[in-house]
Amino acid sequence: MVEWEQIEAIVATFRTCIPVAGDKREWCVNKKAIAWERPLSKKDMSALGEDAPKGAVMAVHVEDMITRDAWVQTVPGACFVSNHFANYPAVLVDLDKADIQLVTELLTESYEYLLAR
Repeated sequence: MVEWEQIEAIVATFRTCIPVAGDKREWCVNKKAIAWERPLSKKDMSALGEDAPKGAVMAVHVEDMITRDAWVQTVPGACFVSNHFANYPAVLVDLDKADIQLVTELLTESYEYLLAR
């Protein structure tokens, strides 16, 4: 299980990453979100059925669809995709099922990719 405070601590180590003010957590580099709080909609919950997370969900921007699908296949359960993200390069993370190593790796990969763009 990963808490938002742990995520905030990881992102704080990224020198050019900026938290975005608002009612949901979001962090950007080069005006592009690397990660954001992504509560599931009723439609998402219905489509995911029993596999739908019960707790907090974070979306993390990844390089491309191949990378996203690799994360979902490598870490099933913790990493997933909803229909809303079917054609978007972001992986959803169930923070109740994720560990700090997974979240750190995802955030670092996203940060480095978007920093280089």
